[in-house]
Amino acid sequence: TLTLLYSSFMPYFSVPSIAMLQKATLKNYQTLWESAAIKMAFFNSVFVSLMSATLTIGMTAIISWITVRTRVKGRQLLDMLAFAPIGVPSLVLATALMWLYLQVPLPIYGTLWIIIIAYVTHYMPNGMRTCVSCMVQIHQELEEAAQMSGAGWWTTFSKIVVPLLKPGMLAGWVYIALMSMREVSASVVLVGIKSNLLPVLIFDYWSENMYGAVASSSIVLIVFATTLVSILYAMGGSLTRQK
Repeated sequence: TLTLLYSSFMPYFSVPSIAMLQKATLKNYQTLWESAAIKMAFFNSVFVSLMSATLTIGMTAIISWITVRTRVKGRQLLDMLAFAPIGVPSLVLATALMWLYLQVPLPIYGTLWIIIIAYVTHYMPNGMRTCVSCMVQIHQELEEAAQMSGAGWWTTFSKIVVPLLKPGMLAGWVYIALMSMREVSASVVLVGIKSNLLPVLIFDYWSENMYGAVASSSIVLIVFATTLVSILYAMGGSLTRQK
């Protein structure tokens, strides 16, 4: 159905002219709105990107605190392991995860959760560098004062460290969310029938020469990403003014 609809619209390669401009139509967007597969892929992409960014920043904030603040043995090894995925191509990482979870009796292959695990692993180095650079700017005396007043570790971390880390964490969160939204290499290996993502669907349309679907789907992705960045940029500005 999609192929028939898109083939009746403007040719995908044409010399710009008045005649071609008259063939411009918004029916591609109408088709997107009516397609259940595209809706599912879009909402899957939003869920995966938001969850991946949140989990990555949350984990790396704790790891960066252990690395910078404590004297625990092996903390440098922990930092190195968190940064190691930067040297692994996302396609190789996805293939390794696919092989692993096909062997392990944990039924997450073909679901959104294995994609989230791949994204968290792949973007953990970005979260680490963001959180570590922010952590070293927070003086340790603030945490020591809280501990002297009887605050526990979690209270000190959540009430003092995290609020001071918020601007940097938000910047890292936005970057990881946007990169997760457009990731194709890892996704194309791990998606299933019910866990398809919009970038993979756009790639499929491109492979089938459905350039109208590619263009309209890409515009939807760009508009969503721009809206998300604008909202979070405004939030980041308010956090900076509060400090």
